[in-house]
Parts: sequence; structure tokens; C-alpha cells
Amino acid sequence: MSIKLKLSLFRISLFLMFLLSLYCFQDASLDKPGPTLKTQKVLNSIYQEIVDLGGYEGQAFIKREFWMNLDGKDANKEEHIVAMRHNDGNILKFTLQVTYFTPDKGHRFIRYAQETKVILCCITDEALHICQSDYSDNELRKVLPDILKGIQNKKKLLKLVIRKKINRRKD
Repeated sequence: MSIKLKLSLFRISLFLMFLLSLYCFQDASLDKPGPTLKTQKVLNSIYQEIVDLGGYEGQAFIKREFWMNLDGKDANKEEHIVAMRHNDGNILKFTLQVTYFTPDKGHRFIRYAQETKVILCCITDEALHICQSDYSDNELRKVLPDILKGIQNKKKLLKLVIRKKINRRKD
């Protein structure tokens, strides 16, 4: 075989491998519908609330934790929320982790972690995109507004605590 023929076959095989890789490794998220506009707005609001709270001194990331009552029972806050904005290499990411707890039948103050679900978002050009979610779209529509409300209530409480500390220092 001549060199030109071998080179042509090599180029054709490379091109076919490229096409095969595109077909085999296409993004599965393109096939399923994305979050609704309302869900995206609520997620953006959650992100903004966390960024407004800021991080702790000396940390290169923002991490906030909350106990909430997503089930509507104020007496038992059985859901733990961790919201974190961090860099993963060159990519800015925002992670929401919700851990659901169940109370012990014998002791009312003891709770066991039952399930943990994560929403991982990538931030590009100040736009938030869901990269991975353990929630379905219907579950996101229900849980995200409750998380936003809980974070806003916690933020109000933190502002009251800070005001009281400032007022005590003045006295």
C-alpha cells in the first residue's frame, strides 16, 4: 500500500472515531427538559441570599448551614440544609445538600439521617445552571421555595442577633 492510501485510511478512521465518540458520549441532560423558569428564579434567589450572607473570615468559600422544617411541623426541624459556593478548579460551583432526618421512637431529641439529596449548580457568566440534581423537576418546584423561605427567615434572625450585639457594645 502506498503512503497516501495509508494516510487517507488513517484520517478516515480518526474521523469515524470522532463521530462515534460524539454519539456515545453525548450529554444525557440534553434529552431531558430543564428546570422551569420559576424554579430557576427561586434557585437564583437562594444563591443570592447565600452570597449576601457571605462566608466566614479566613475562608475562600461560602458555606452556610440551616435546620429547617420543610414538612411544615415547626416543633421538629428534621431537615438540614448545607449551601456552599466554592471553586472547583476554574469552575465556580454552588451546592445545596438537604439531609432528611427521622426521629427516634424512644427518644424525642435523637434523630437519624434517613436520606441526603444534592443539587449541584455550575456558575458561568453569573448565570446558575443545574449540573446535577437528585430531585426530579416536580420535587424541585416544591422544595426550593421552602428552602428560600427558610434561608430568608434565618437571615432575618441573624440580622436581629447582630443588631443586639451592636446595641450591647454601645451601652
